[in-house]
Amino acid sequence: MGQFREALQGGGRGQKQHKEAAARKPGYHELDVHVRSKARFSAGIALVLFVLLLHLLARPCRASERDDADPWWGKDKALHFSASSLIAIDGYAAASLVSKREAVRASAGSLLAFTAGAAKEVYDKHAGGDPSLRDLTWDVIGAATGTALSWLVDRFLFDRME
Repeated sequence: MGQFREALQGGGRGQKQHKEAAARKPGYHELDVHVRSKARFSAGIALVLFVLLLHLLARPCRASERDDADPWWGKDKALHFSASSLIAIDGYAAASLVSKREAVRASAGSLLAFTAGAAKEVYDKHAGGDPSLRDLTWDVIGAATGTALSWLVDRFLFDRME
């Protein structure tokens, strides 16, 4: 009962003492950073899964796609995916030379890849090509994949080297 009364009267451990004790604990801050990075990683995985789910739900319902001039799984879709992935990886790597913040790196990589994909579709529209939302979808999926791979390598390979 005495401890309870002491805590009510302000004689217990205050916020300053708690922070000092927490700072003395070995690994306290590392644990906090690890939990936050785990939450960010989970959020990234959830975002990728959400995009894939939207992609599957947005598929047109047809009896046969053989007559389709722009198939979802065509060779050009693989090119869009791989080009966007590589551009996102390069953008992430270039941003790592400028900033230590992961959010800046990820934003730079994904925006660079998405901008390149969108510019290609705009060029197709005005130069007599065949602009396609399916191509743009694969650009977005490639940008997300390249950014996620870059973040994973940065987080789990280079953080351990320091």
